Amino acid sequence: MSRKAIVGLAASILLLAAVNLSADPINLLLNPGFETPASGVTPGTPVNLTGLNNSGGSSAAADWNVWSNGPADMSTVLVPSTLPGGGSYMLEVTTTGTNGGLIQDFLGTPAAAATASVWVWIVSGCVGMGSGDDGDTSVDAQSCTTGSWIDLSAPSGSTPVTAFLVYDTSAGANFFVDNAAVTPTPEPATLVLLGSGLLSLGGFVRRRTRR
Repeated sequence: MSRKAIVGLAASILLLAAVNLSADPINLLLNPGFETPASGVTPGTPVNLTGLNNSGGSSAAADWNVWSNGPADMSTVLVPSTLPGGGSYMLEVTTTGTNGGLIQDFLGTPAAAATASVWVWIVSGCVGMGSGDDGDTSVDAQSCTTGSWIDLSAPSGSTPVTAFLVYDTSAGANFFVDNAAVTPTPEPATLVLLGSGLLSLGGFVRRRTRR
């Protein structure tokens, strides 16, 4: 293979990598669309937890738990999704407390930084979402708008990013969630390396052209 062909192939690979960085983001969450019910739970069957206080348990959706930082009763149930472009199910969350709701930990696959998002339909109360370092995770975006789908999105509030939460920020709330995502932010060193490689190849091709 000629040097020109090798340079062209390398440039193509780097360009494909650049496209993949922006076009094919990784979602750190499991069951992000709430399509899979928890083991032994039939969609439409509520999972009720009473007497929570700085404690939690399983939800009606696989890979998702609930947690309450204060006294609360909590209920979750998978119901048919009404989100445009959503899947078969969404998760309804009802809590009587404050600062509690859904949580998912991904301690085995942390990211240095990330952007989190989730679609929320609020029936009552206020709801916030956030991503960050496990117990240091806080609400990064919130809304009290009821009766419509809202896309809550924000960069992670702490690092490394090992957890995602959707909590009520009022004295109790009833809301639906669907299509959640935690997408790692490419590290600056990776982008610099990619850009340098492309510039170097471009310079090499230009030099050969001048000859």
